[in-house]
Amino acid sequence: MTRRVALLFSFVFAAAAHLGAQDQALDPFLFTPHPSGSEETIELEARTLQLYRLPLGWNLRTMDEQHWGIRVTFPISLTSFRLNGVSDVGPFARRLGIAGIVPGVELEVPLAAGVRMRPFAEVGFGKASEGTAQVLYGAGFRLMIERQVRAAHLTYGGLGMYRNSYTSRDSYDGHGTFEAGIDSQFPMGFSVGRKEARAGGYFIARKFAGLELTGEREEPITIGHQYEVGASFATAPVLSVWKLKLPWVAAGYHFGRDLSGVRIYTRFPF
Repeated sequence: MTRRVALLFSFVFAAAAHLGAQDQALDPFLFTPHPSGSEETIELEARTLQLYRLPLGWNLRTMDEQHWGIRVTFPISLTSFRLNGVSDVGPFARRLGIAGIVPGVELEVPLAAGVRMRPFAEVGFGKASEGTAQVLYGAGFRLMIERQVRAAHLTYGGLGMYRNSYTSRDSYDGHGTFEAGIDSQFPMGFSVGRKEARAGGYFIARKFAGLELTGEREEPITIGHQYEVGASFATAPVLSVWKLKLPWVAAGYHFGRDLSGVRIYTRFPF
């Protein structure tokens, strides 16, 4: 039993350590069929979302100071989506199970010392328990910069991305995503296995352009701004657990008008 538990945790950490381009936090909205009654009017009161991801990925070629890197990402998501609302016949609550696979390819391009750009493209599909499969595709780029300013280790970056769907409802015409974030860490005064430990906090702001989903008899779901704050931890050199590299471990809370929840990272998301 101990060996099985260790193997399970090893597999989970291995998947998390290879987190690739996709975030997928909002993909379930694109795969979710909206509730509908024959002629009833529906008003949504609350939406809750639980997202479980297994972000698999493989390095085809590792980036160094002079050569590009190539990665294949293969994230798998399982989502529980709950809708609470009121219709002409009274209140209702519906729970949907959603599964999505959106693999992609990304390049890691060294622009300068401590500066990396990651253009990527992705295509995949998802299906809800009540609805047909949806085909999702997208492309974008990420930029990450690392700097040492006296005792502070700064990491910041951004993202620009466009996504659309071949088979989604006519109410969805694609959307753009823009993100910017910064992490600041300071020495903790102790070491982990001869690796200097540092910790701090991070902040990420997200803007979604054109992400509005509407049904025939319900209020539209419009996602505008999202924010995230949390605490981070890292070591120098990079911390390894069972030979798995964990360059940036963090936990935070993301929030906004239509979506909130907890996120856990094993590398900086840009």
